[in-house]
Amino acid sequence: MATRNLCIAGRVATVGKKCQTSQDRPGSYAILALNDDRTVSAAVTWAFWPHKKTELPLDRKKLGALGEKLAAGHLKKHGYRIVECNYHCREGEIDIVARQKDTLVFVEVRTKTGTAFGTPEESVTKAKKHKMVAAAFKYLRTKGNTDADWRIDLVAVQFDLTGKLTRIEIIENAVGG
Repeated sequence: MATRNLCIAGRVATVGKKCQTSQDRPGSYAILALNDDRTVSAAVTWAFWPHKKTELPLDRKKLGALGEKLAAGHLKKHGYRIVECNYHCREGEIDIVARQKDTLVFVEVRTKTGTAFGTPEESVTKAKKHKMVAAAFKYLRTKGNTDADWRIDLVAVQFDLTGKLTRIEIIENAVGG
């Protein structure tokens, strides 16, 4: 099948491929389709993250890693000392293990874009809370810190749809142990 091209918004685009359009904001893309008579049957435009200070990755894992990196920096600014990141065990994962004064703090980082599906803190389910507590107990047993004072905090990281960081907040004692 021959490649078909179409001119949209002043740019030549290959049908069925993503192409950047100049008509909308930078970062907008269109998916094109042509009929046999070369009329446009579909030209759907999506606005992806415009190029700002923080260019958000479209991949959920990369977005989560970016949120964890920002959260770690925010925790340090507020007097936390990072002990370990991404602790994995059979019971679950702890995003950040930190120490604040004499208290061991297990930190869950939740990163969201927009508010269409709720806030970061609303995304923590009851099942996730149970897994966080179980992972914290496992960490304490594994490291021999069963008598340590500890708590579970949540760091909410939120971006708007343009990729601008709108909120980063530490919520202490977010999950009871």
